[in-house]
Amino acid sequence: MDAPDRDSFEDSPLRRALVSLVALKIAGLILVVDVAGLQAFDLPKSQYSRALEWLIVALLAAAVLRHGWGVIPRSPLHWPVAAYLGVSVLATAFAADRYVAFFGDWERYSGLTFTLDMAILYLAVACAFRRAQDWRLLGTVLGVATVLALAYALVQRAGADPIAWTSRSDQRPFSTFGQPDHFGHFLSLTFGLTVGLAAFARPPSVRVLGAIGALAVVATAAFVATRGTLLGMAAVLGVLVATPLLRRGLSVRVALIVVMLAVLAPILLLSPLGDRVRTEGMVDRTRLVLFEGAAGAFLARPLLGYGPDNFGVAFPSHRPARSADIIGEVGVNAAHDWVLQTAATAGILGLVALVAAILTATALAAMRPSSIVSGGE
Repeated sequence: MDAPDRDSFEDSPLRRALVSLVALKIAGLILVVDVAGLQAFDLPKSQYSRALEWLIVALLAAAVLRHGWGVIPRSPLHWPVAAYLGVSVLATAFAADRYVAFFGDWERYSGLTFTLDMAILYLAVACAFRRAQDWRLLGTVLGVATVLALAYALVQRAGADPIAWTSRSDQRPFSTFGQPDHFGHFLSLTFGLTVGLAAFARPPSVRVLGAIGALAVVATAAFVATRGTLLGMAAVLGVLVATPLLRRGLSVRVALIVVMLAVLAPILLLSPLGDRVRTEGMVDRTRLVLFEGAAGAFLARPLLGYGPDNFGVAFPSHRPARSADIIGEVGVNAAHDWVLQTAATAGILGLVALVAAILTATALAAMRPSSIVSGGE
């Protein structure tokens, strides 16, 4: 039997199929909605993602069998990712509610199965994305999905939503994400991507598209009015300025983008987002109650936490006495802070692994920014 041809994976249809599936999976996580379902957003997105997960696993297995283990590139990022996955498995085994830890809260579906799903997605990207055209395909699919999500948010804001949701989508649009906070998180990530393209992409046409996308995200964020989006934008601008300064001085292109966004700042202050910040502040009493409950849950189980997606299980035992007057008796399933959420559900071990993964990925991106932007070596 011939030895596996490791070098041919670069031109293999298996690799190209993996690239296509990854792009479709990410687009579906943005756009998939089940209007007729009891849970219209998180559940159908989860089901769609799991369906493609098995196809991706099959292609990865076929790639390893055909081309050998060399299809998996070496990277220091694998270690903290594997560590976080291992901690998640342990946290599930010792979770307060193992069923929720495995499958996830019924409104979130972010249990161990979700972590495994994202680990497989990570592995597929690491193996399959090797050429500039791979990233262009992903960027094109992601761009189309983003445009559709932003367009639907505009329809909601205009009061022309054809779907009669139980909440007022014209007041704070949530697009295809179900909640304004989730949509605001997506806008923060998209803002970073579009600003990065506008500042550092090589073809001028892509820079122009990036600038237009950044303006569209800012305009959408103004009426979605998620306060965390402001923090995300501020972080993006900080990185935007720091990156060229650390390398070879502030470029004219970066300076123009910063000035352009600074001019938009007063407009944001006059928008529904600015009005919400002025009236409620960046952190209101509800968030403080959640933060305090999350901290109590972490201190009660500091090593592995309560288990993946078990914040809703942990919070009733650690909610402050004054919380009944602030958030009532409704259940909550998220800390609204990724550090506290991780600490409460995965403990100090999960938090250390997650921070290590973030720092490692950031260091790799800082050392090779051209490969991150262009998708090539």
